Amino acid sequence: MVRMIPPFPAPETPPSEQYVYERFQSVLPDTWTVIHSQRFLRPKKRGAQEGELDFLILDPSRGAIGLEVKGGRVERTAMGWSSVDRHGTRHDIKDPGRQASSAVRAIREYLETAPGFGGTGFRCRFDWGVVLPDVESPADMGPDLPRDVVLDRSDFVHLRPSVDRVFARHCGDGQPLSEAGADAFVATLVERYPPAGRLFLQFKEENQRLEELTEQQMDILDSLAAHRRAAIAGAAGTGKTVLAMEKARRLATTGQRVLLLCFNRPLAQDLAARADGFKVETFHQFCHRLASQAGVRFEPPRKKGDRDTRFWGEEAPARLLEALRQLPEEVRYDAVVVDEGQDFLPDWWSCLDEALRRRREGTLYAFYDSNQSIYGRDGGGPPGALEVMETRLVKNCRNTVRIAEYTARLVGTEPHVRAGAPQGQHVEEVICASNEEVVRRVAARLDQLVLREKVDPAAIAIVSTRTLKNSPFARDHRAGRFELVNLDERGRPPSSASHRVVFDTLHRFKGLERDVVILLDLPGGDLDVTARGAAGRAAGTDDDGPGLHARRRYVAASRARNLLVVVRLNAR
Repeated sequence: MVRMIPPFPAPETPPSEQYVYERFQSVLPDTWTVIHSQRFLRPKKRGAQEGELDFLILDPSRGAIGLEVKGGRVERTAMGWSSVDRHGTRHDIKDPGRQASSAVRAIREYLETAPGFGGTGFRCRFDWGVVLPDVESPADMGPDLPRDVVLDRSDFVHLRPSVDRVFARHCGDGQPLSEAGADAFVATLVERYPPAGRLFLQFKEENQRLEELTEQQMDILDSLAAHRRAAIAGAAGTGKTVLAMEKARRLATTGQRVLLLCFNRPLAQDLAARADGFKVETFHQFCHRLASQAGVRFEPPRKKGDRDTRFWGEEAPARLLEALRQLPEEVRYDAVVVDEGQDFLPDWWSCLDEALRRRREGTLYAFYDSNQSIYGRDGGGPPGALEVMETRLVKNCRNTVRIAEYTARLVGTEPHVRAGAPQGQHVEEVICASNEEVVRRVAARLDQLVLREKVDPAAIAIVSTRTLKNSPFARDHRAGRFELVNLDERGRPPSSASHRVVFDTLHRFKGLERDVVILLDLPGGDLDVTARGAAGRAAGTDDDGPGLHARRRYVAASRARNLLVVVRLNAR
């Protein structure tokens, strides 16, 4: 999807320009950039005159075109140009071709002399066109406005070839820009001197939009309201956890005793802090709590291994069933809602049935994503044996478009984003040759984000394939001026006046999210396919879907809402 600047139109954008913006966003390729509402100053004898170019489209392979948009029923007569609005009122308007060519001339003159881009380095063709989205223009509108440079209403049916036609009229086979040249073109116009806090404000705007899109997902709960049992599948970012919390809240407001379960302890802690009228804990915390109430022996192994795996997978749920048989009916729940359902083993679902007052007739909702099964075992997924209704969430409403596209590619799926979702920043990929370079590059990026862009350190997380003590930051748990702490330590007082950033493994961070995620893909860690058996080495896929290492990358990367930075250590 094309890069749009800004990531969504300003509230005061005229309807005609908003329509053009949305059509460009949905049709043009991701190698292009579209700048909306590019402002400039044109020198005049009596002072500078401010101007604005409605759209600037940059195709690095051919050059750029500037477009002036005129909405309504546009007409040209001997008396000049006019437009009739939807109320039938006629307005005199400026010559759109003259406006577009004048704006392009002023911006081109600026580019030709701009430090770092202009002078002998300026080789990009840059011309103009006109957009009339509400009328059809079958012929030339005069010798100064030939049909080839006009995008009219009919052209929006097949928009991409129509834009190509405008490029061909002016640019022909224009000399292509390098990737660095295209970046410099855009940076010179809109990014060379960003104000402090640029990303902070952009993230705030993007998150407001994402919250609006998430609200639209609530319709799925309304459609399932009549069903006591449902399994809701959805890719990362489709709002499963938000919906699980909302379902639990709705059930609790009716006076029911509600339990929300998940697999990951840090996620349970995060949800419990926001729970409203219902209980939140992990499945194993639930097993332990009821076993303790019933006096049933519950002693996990002290060391990891086969005994540890067997205890948490088989013995803990068995202790839960034993406790439920001994405890009074009052300990049971009217409804159970499960998040991270893909991590629940098949036998666990029958335990949850027993935890309900009405057993198999009680309310049970499960939210899951099979691509987030990252523990190398067969998860329960949807509890098919419990005869639930299955449905699916499709649209991503947590990540910006670029992050959604990146994460979808990791597991070989198509990204599905809601119309109007913010484009966001490009995913950054950094290759380091040594542990020292990892520390240096991460520290420098944190400096830029926190000190220059005013991003709150609490909105940043470093998600790693290794624990902190086994990472390049093991010596002093620092990245420059930043103190690194895991999720369990984030609440303790800082050891110094330095900033604090969460650093934890992808397993512990599963289900959580941050505005910015720096993903450390380190050799020998959980994402390193060479560190595991031959089953996943060839292409990272299983016979029935993405392989374990692909799913782990997908889980880790999808934790980022607004900016994802992938840092790889290529030290083999």
